[in-house]
Amino acid sequence: MTPRERRLATERGQTLPDFVVAVGIFLLVIAFVVSFVPQMTAPYDDQEHPVVADRIASDLVGDLLADPDSPSGLDEECTVAFLTDYETTGCAFEDGSLTGAVGTADRYSVNVTIQRTGSDGDHEVLRADGGSIDDSGTERLARGPTDPDDGTAIATARRTVHFDGADALLEVKVWTR
Repeated sequence: MTPRERRLATERGQTLPDFVVAVGIFLLVIAFVVSFVPQMTAPYDDQEHPVVADRIASDLVGDLLADPDSPSGLDEECTVAFLTDYETTGCAFEDGSLTGAVGTADRYSVNVTIQRTGSDGDHEVLRADGGSIDDSGTERLARGPTDPDDGTAIATARRTVHFDGADALLEVKVWTR
């Protein structure tokens, strides 16, 4: 055999077994990607809720309900009007839906509540009557739907504020409808 014939005998093209192995590996990689990538990104689906809740709480305390004369204080008239849906003038928010007032998309459910820590350490929601703060009032200082009972993930942001002459807790809860 000549050197050229020996070289041609050892060099060969792609054979059927080579092709089958390559296609098999390709299909296994595709199957792995399709089955595991959605599970790897699942924990990040509700990641924006804490950010939205924190932004709403900061906007309420720092701008929409803020008392310009008191750092970390809330304007009582505007806060009561905001949480009880009374009409008012001179406040930084617009009357209307809660999600519109805090600037979130309609796909979010938002609940805003003002609470005071009781003598036993429990938080009790403040109350109003006729647009003014009254412990025996009939209206809770809370706005938005109640928490869902279906196990939906809820993000909560809290701010300690000065309200009605004492420290209080502004709580914002956000979840997806």
